[in-house]
Amino acid sequence: MQHLELPSIDGTRLDAAWHAANGHGTRGVVVQAHGINADMTEGGMFVRLADQLAEADFNVLRFSFRGHGTSGGTQRGMTIAGEMLDLQAAVDYMTDRYPGPLTIVASSFGAVSTSLSLPWLEGRLDRLVLWNPVLDLNHTFLNPELPWGKENYSAARQSLLHSQGFLTIDDEFEAGRVLFLSLIHISEPTRQAEI
Repeated sequence: MQHLELPSIDGTRLDAAWHAANGHGTRGVVVQAHGINADMTEGGMFVRLADQLAEADFNVLRFSFRGHGTSGGTQRGMTIAGEMLDLQAAVDYMTDRYPGPLTIVASSFGAVSTSLSLPWLEGRLDRLVLWNPVLDLNHTFLNPELPWGKENYSAARQSLLHSQGFLTIDDEFEAGRVLFLSLIHISEPTRQAEI
């Protein structure tokens, strides 16, 4: 494994790790996209997966989205659009350097930027793997239905977006007002923003 710094499309510095294929790397390239309150290790799962994929002759890139881990940017400044730029930079970095088909493994919130990037990935992406993906932004964040969502994104918690400009997810990640505005526009384009 080799640590590296990867510039995003807008110049934001991304912390990354490359796991070299154990062979010629002809099986392809894998880029991993983590969840909202994680980083490029995804609690150790992405490290273990990257090691196994490298052993199976894939070149693998793990990276931390902006505002996560030791990448540039801030938690409160993280947006879906920024994550889409980061994913594009990671994909371009790997596919420009290594041969073979492209696979993206996206976990949780990483599925949001990945799914929204599918139009420009068309013709480049061979496989997409989604681990516990966030696919319903409305019922996960805006009008949560499950216990984790209700605990983190209740109406009382969302009121913090107006009063302090962010809310804290799992007492770890400070999600900002701009992220929630983009969630509203993506999931409910006609809803009036109150944040």
